This record gives sequence, C-alpha cells and structure tokens, in this order.
Amino acid sequence: MLGGASAERLPVARDLVEAGVAPVLAISHTHSAGNVQADGVCEYPGVIPFTLVCFQPASLDTRGEAAAIGKLVSEKGWHSIIVVTSRYHASRAKALITQCTTADVQMVVSEPDLSPFGWLRRFVVESGGLIDANLRPECAAAD
Repeated sequence: MLGGASAERLPVARDLVEAGVAPVLAISHTHSAGNVQADGVCEYPGVIPFTLVCFQPASLDTRGEAAAIGKLVSEKGWHSIIVVTSRYHASRAKALITQCTTADVQMVVSEPDLSPFGWLRRFVVESGGLIDANLRPECAAAD
C-alpha cells in the first residue's frame, strides 16, 4: 500500500489480505499527516493478524516508494505484487513502479471522496506527474 490517504487505502489493502488475495501486507511507513492509520499499523504491528512488512522510502513521494518497492520485491523474491493506491494516482504509480521491478504489477484502487474541484486538481497534478514519470524514469527495471 502506498503512503498517504491511508484512511481510504488501508481498508482496501487489509481486505485483500483478509480475503487471501495477497499473503503479505506491505505498507509505506512515512510518518506523514495523511498516513496516520498506516503508520499506526507499522508502529503497533500486533493489531493485525497477518504478515506485515513496513518499508520507509528514501524520499516521501511516489518515486521514493517505487524505488523502495523495487528493492523490497528483489529482496523478498516476489514475482508479482498488488499495489493499493487512490484511483487518481494509479496510472502514475504503476508507471514508476514498473520502472523499478520486473515483477508483475497489478493496481487496486481505493475510491477517494473528492469534490469536483478536488478531482480536477488531482487530474492536473497526476497528468503532469505521469508525463514526468515517462520523461524521467525513476530506476531501470531489472532484466
């Protein structure tokens, strides 16, 4: 699960593990205001009854998370991952993450509660970010 909007994303990620779709819950642990619920799970791992991996990206953005996920996938020997993020963020996140791993990357989205202006703002930000992700790749995926 990517960091930020954890009140929205964490229930979706937990549901995937509880349903047996994913054997491990990996959470970006960012110590940021939007990640309070997820950070709480990482700080008190006994509150969940399944395998938990918390990772701290070097930079608190999607690029840092993509690099951290690539490293985690390599260390754990995973061949496929499910990444949970908000609907507006999925395209850019997948572009960056697939630059950092050759594992099969499946995106699962949570549904944010945004106003029309909030959706417009996210569209502008994410469109610019997607262009940037393609012009400036984060890392070279292993062959």
